[in-house]
Amino acid sequence: MSDDLDSLDDFDDDLDLTLYADPKELLAEVLVQLIEVIETGLRINGVFHLALTGGTLGTDLTRSLLAHLNANPQMYQGLHMWWSDERFVERSSSEQNSAPVHSALTNQNVAIHTLLASDEVENIDLAVNQYRTQLGENFMDLTILGLGPDGHVASLFPGAAQIDRLEKVIAITDSPKPPAVR
Repeated sequence: MSDDLDSLDDFDDDLDLTLYADPKELLAEVLVQLIEVIETGLRINGVFHLALTGGTLGTDLTRSLLAHLNANPQMYQGLHMWWSDERFVERSSSEQNSAPVHSALTNQNVAIHTLLASDEVENIDLAVNQYRTQLGENFMDLTILGLGPDGHVASLFPGAAQIDRLEKVIAITDSPKPPAVR
């Protein structure tokens, strides 16, 4: 039992907890750190794979990042943007987590990788296979995830059988939160 407590003490020593006044302050700080990590990764490796998420803060972060990317059109060659979760809806739907990018990204140096939409492919399985092919052997340098109020992360909901699957890309066909197919 003492060893377990020592491990917790070590964890507490490494924990860096910062409180922010509001979501706007948090977003500003995360954006600064995100840009620094992307630029460092591109400088060192020439390529950077970033997986974004939806949700309130995730979407706000994406929009803020897009404003920065668009303001610097000569930069970010080698940046690849992916989504850690996506909804299988029509391309024009605002429910797509990637919707802000489709409507607002003007920086042509950034490569965008999105799941085919429900009006672009016959079914979710074909969309998943195509996304898995795009992903190939690439790995994410950074994945942004959010935590839903019900405890879900990246369309993986508590108590769902999919939580134990190990594939890189999976279809969710029975999400308890609409839309059901993700």
